[in-house]
Amino acid sequence: MMILKNGSRPLMWSQGLGGGSSRNFIGTVLAEWDKLHPFVVWRMASDDGDKWDTYEGTYCETLEEATEVFRKKTGTDYQRQSEALSTQMKIERNLNV
Repeated sequence: MMILKNGSRPLMWSQGLGGGSSRNFIGTVLAEWDKLHPFVVWRMASDDGDKWDTYEGTYCETLEEATEVFRKKTGTDYQRQSEALSTQMKIERNLNV
């Protein structure tokens, strides 16, 4: 389970291995924050992959806005990823892999 050290609740995240001069794990998280800015997208870093420090936040008023910021920061498009996975599954099924 992912734990953000600042106590906020993670809703969506992308993480990977750090290395070099960075910490062991790095990533981006969309989390619930406070009443003024209900959502935030932070960069995050961890030594153990469980407890994460957050920094460089973009604070948002709506989940839609935060999701768009998250997609831009991570370069992800879940609809395209889902379509690609679905297509790959169909190909594997047809080839009986």
